[in-house]
Amino acid sequence: MSTNDLPAGDLVLSTRIPEYSTVQGLDYGRHVSSLGWSGYYVRPAGSGLPMAVARLTPASDELEGDDAAIVAAIREELEALASEPPAGIPLDQQAAWEPGARTWPIYYGGGQRGQMTVYPNGRGAIAKGGDSDWGEWDADQGVLVLDDGPTVAADGWLVEYHVSADRTLADGRRLIAEPLAGPFRTADEARAERDRLATSSPECYASVRIVRGATDPDCLEGASHA
Repeated sequence: MSTNDLPAGDLVLSTRIPEYSTVQGLDYGRHVSSLGWSGYYVRPAGSGLPMAVARLTPASDELEGDDAAIVAAIREELEALASEPPAGIPLDQQAAWEPGARTWPIYYGGGQRGQMTVYPNGRGAIAKGGDSDWGEWDADQGVLVLDDGPTVAADGWLVEYHVSADRTLADGRRLIAEPLAGPFRTADEARAERDRLATSSPECYASVRIVRGATDPDCLEGASHA
């Protein structure tokens, strides 16, 4: 996924923002695009509300608008979205719902639909047709580290962390991305091993490599790819 792609399940607001001017009173996040339109993650400045995507209105369609009215409309949408859990999400995820939670569908097992939800307290859940599996949401990595299972990306794919290194052998040959250790469940575990290797073998340039596996979080088989 490129930096400008819109992640599946992210909220797109009905309220639009102008393309060639900045709305005073909004915090802007990164730019995103989808088929036929683009926009920005926004929220009212200082509100603490979760960001959602506001689409850009083409310059040809722009009217003279009131920034305060746009901010108020976006605030109203975000507060409504944050206060009540969406219909159709698993009951245990609904029961834990609180303002600021986010939820989106994931797909596994050949196209079956599941649901992932993350909460402001750092917890998260993924459901695949039954009770949810719970864990800690790593916002930096965009993954859910399950309490009793693997690490799952926001799209439902398994994630593993491996440590590899580039090094030069005594005969001058160069090894690129030689696997050294792993898999690890979290990026922090992999970084700790990388740092240990860097200290004990300074001739190696060790790095953390992310490997995504099967879509089904219960299945550890399947072709893996970087």
